[in-house]
Amino acid sequence: MDIAVICENSGALSSAFRKAGHNVTSCDFEDSESPGVHYKGNCLDILPGSFDLVVGFPPCQFLAKAQMFRYHKEPQRVIERDKAVKFVKELYNRCPRIALENPVGYLNTHWKNPTQIVYPWMFGDPYRKEICWWLKDVPPLLATLINPIRKSISNHTNSRMNQAERSKIRSSWSYYPLMCEAIANQWS
Repeated sequence: MDIAVICENSGALSSAFRKAGHNVTSCDFEDSESPGVHYKGNCLDILPGSFDLVVGFPPCQFLAKAQMFRYHKEPQRVIERDKAVKFVKELYNRCPRIALENPVGYLNTHWKNPTQIVYPWMFGDPYRKEICWWLKDVPPLLATLINPIRKSISNHTNSRMNQAERSKIRSSWSYYPLMCEAIANQWS
């Protein structure tokens, strides 16, 4: 299959799809941390293209519920949030077979309910992060290995880090190798 993994610079999911034998193009404004075909720039420039599947991780900076309290204090965030929602909707409507990931937040209440909410511990990884998926012509993920350990991903951050560093760690999929493997196996 030809697969596009967009808005992912860690390369964790791209690598899992490549390991499963697929042709993968990753796309982000930053360089990829894993080897393989990578388009550095706006994903809308290459989509829908000839991809059989698109998996995307739209930035959650203005969409996550953890940031919603700031909208009353920072009106500029409302403009940025609306741009982020427009981007998600455009991706979803542009691609015939797509899976979009984001945490619980604005999309859940102001766009549509996620198709599925999963946790890394459902696939063997020891984390309890709530992950929402909006799926179009993609089957829901099935749990593969229930892990009784349920750690917070914030254990990898500390107060000496700035917000950008903490956000990058919390959003990195490199902590979920077993979940990435399950996605690559089940969606292809």
